Formats: sequence, structure tokens, C-alpha cells
Amino acid sequence: MTIMAYVQFEQMPDASAAGAVRHPRAEFGAIEREVLRLSYGDTRSSLGVPGRFARIGGWLAGRRAKPGLADRRLEALRRYAVLYRLDGEALDPAEDIAIAAAGFDRHALRDVQLLVDRHLASRSHNAASRFRSVLTFLGGTVVLGAVALLLQQATDDLAVSAIVSGILGATAASLHHPAARA
Repeated sequence: MTIMAYVQFEQMPDASAAGAVRHPRAEFGAIEREVLRLSYGDTRSSLGVPGRFARIGGWLAGRRAKPGLADRRLEALRRYAVLYRLDGEALDPAEDIAIAAAGFDRHALRDVQLLVDRHLASRSHNAASRFRSVLTFLGGTVVLGAVALLLQQATDDLAVSAIVSGILGATAASLHHPAARA
């Protein structure tokens, strides 16, 4: 006589999770990711239908109104991403209801929030990086100007001092940004 036991694996606790609750991760396809990427540059005015004066002003200025997306589900995703980027945690709860009605669950909303937050963090990082680059450039320009003046006083030749300080500046830039040498 053979005795067999059956185990229902979905009811067994996960030993590796140590009691952690797992939620399915919302997976966005290429179209949803592209809609999110495009929403990063959209303004609040792109979400509504422009009024009569806005249309006339746009016509006079040569601007065309940015129409919403044809797919209602993707337009709801774009709208939510734009409003979350602009309003953050102060987002109207009605927007959560509207995007849920479009077929996105709370896990997808959290993923949208994480992606928008990541974009905002990288944008502020890029702004800080650009600011440091501008300061470095201005500091280098002042130093090279001082070197050119000192060389001009020593050689009494403005052209030679400008050429030598330019070579020093190019060398310093290539040492500061090694990728520029490649």
C-alpha cells in the first residue's frame, strides 16, 4: 500500500520572506513607459481643453494646443503622472479614483509615483551638476585670464600668452574630463 501526500504550495509560508507581505509588481509596457517619459515635460495646461482666449492667443503666437492621448487609459496615466509631479502628496484623491477607473491598481500608482520621484531626483541632481560645471568653468576662466595676464607681462606678447593659456586650459579640461580625451 502506497501513501501519497499532496501539498498546496500557495498556502505554505515563504521561508525566505520571513513573514513579509509580497505584492505583485505592476509591469508597465513600452507604451506606458513612453507615456510616463513624455509626461515629464507636460504642464498643467496640457491636461485641459484650452479656452477661447487661450486658443486665440496660441493661434497668434503660433502655438498649437497639445491634444490629449486618444487612448483613455494612457491619457489617465499621463494625467496622473503630470499632476503627481506638480502636486506631489497633495494630489487630489479624486485623481486616484479616476486612474483606478482607468484600470490601474494601487501598486501601479505606487510605481508611477516612484518613477516620477526618480525623475525629479535625477533632474535636481542634473541641475546641481550643471551648476557645479558652470562654477568650474567660471573659475577656470578667471585662472586662465590671470595666467594670460602674467605671461603677457613676462613676454610683452599678447598672442603668445593667449596661446599658452589656451593650451593650459585645454590640458586642464582634458584632465578634468578624461572622456573628452577619447
